[in-house]
Amino acid sequence: MDTIRFGDPMDMATEVSTLIDEQAAIRVEGVVERAVAAGARLLRGGKRQGAQLDGMVLTNVKPDMEAVREEIFGPALTIQPYEELAPLFAAISDSPFGLQ
Repeated sequence: MDTIRFGDPMDMATEVSTLIDEQAAIRVEGVVERAVAAGARLLRGGKRQGAQLDGMVLTNVKPDMEAVREEIFGPALTIQPYEELAPLFAAISDSPFGLQ
């Protein structure tokens, strides 16, 4: 996230611009806040200015968290380590958005 250029959508150097509006940014912020309240750790990001959000990285997430199960549609990433492939594939498929 530190190498991604967030900013003005009219600036050609911008890689990730604002969300569609401030309400969308507030919705994404809420998903992240609920994850943190449920035990996730916000490793990076979390600053919002209007419809612009810094890229956010969440660790210590659980499979039943909204941030894991739903599409966030914002600059937020969850990190979920797996030591074996079978549990990883099961987790990916345990979602309406998975690789079923």
